[in-house]
Amino acid sequence: MSLLRFFSLSVILTLFNAYAVDVYVKVPSGEVKRYETKSSINSETLIWDPTQYGDRPELKDGETFVIVTVEVAAGKSIGKYDFNLNGAQCIAMATTRTNFNPGNWEYIYGKNLPDGTQVQLLYISKKQKIYLLQYRYDLVSEVYPPEMTSVQLSEDKALIKTAAGAVDKPAINEVVEKPKKDEPEPAKEEVKKEEPKKEEPKAVEKPKKAAPAIDDTFGEF
Repeated sequence: MSLLRFFSLSVILTLFNAYAVDVYVKVPSGEVKRYETKSSINSETLIWDPTQYGDRPELKDGETFVIVTVEVAAGKSIGKYDFNLNGAQCIAMATTRTNFNPGNWEYIYGKNLPDGTQVQLLYISKKQKIYLLQYRYDLVSEVYPPEMTSVQLSEDKALIKTAAGAVDKPAINEVVEKPKKDEPEPAKEEVKKEEPKKEEPKAVEKPKKAAPAIDDTFGEF
């Protein structure tokens, strides 16, 4: 294989396996600025201690590393497990000034996150046209509209803007009513049965005694 042909093939594979997309989508923690896919993460970019965290994450066939960059809003924070990507948990967090480390659990605006510094979340996912970033806390999710808690990330900007039903996925901005809990039926009023009235015994008239008959045998004197 010629050197030129090898170089051209390498460029094509690199473009296929890795790309970055600016998205600008609002989420509860702030705003997703971009996401990118990578076919590998070196040991300097991801600091991993196997004695603490087990085997270093490796890609399987059809998988890719996905890095989601978030700008945390003033007064907000972002945690390692705040968001899932296509159902997968975050592997490690970093800032745009530091390396990824699975020991990083949370970045708080103005505390351990300087103003203007963005946070990056690292995931492993199946290669997709659309990556679904979902906020994990239902209680807080009720405060935010669905388009902020379930965000579609795609290299196709039109899909990001519409955020509705692409690639056989349900529309994320559709509000689904929660099933109502069965309410106890109101207590039925007991209908008191009227007791039958007792009939008073009728007075029985005693038979009158007949007056004694007068003996008129002797007749008149």
